[in-house]
Amino acid sequence: MADTKYEFGKLNGKLILIDEIHTPDSSRYYYADSYDAYVGGKKEERPRQLQKSLSANGFMENGFSGRPEKRCRY
Repeated sequence: MADTKYEFGKLNGKLILIDEIHTPDSSRYYYADSYDAYVGGKKEERPRQLQKSLSANGFMENGFSGRPEKRCRY
C-alpha cells in the first residue's frame, strides 16, 4: 500500500472512524518491485499499480453479488 485515506466523524463528542479502511477504494496499491525502484530513484516510470477492479472481479467470480441474500463462497 502506497497511501490511503481515513474519514473521521464525531459521536457523542468522541472522534470515530466512519468509513472503510485499507480497501482498494480508499487506498493505492503498487507492486513492491516497481514501487521500490521508483521511490529509490532507479526508475523514472511510474510503478505498476494494482487495479481495484482485480479484487472486485475476484469477489464476483466467487459468488459475491453485493446483495445480502446471496452468500460468497469464501
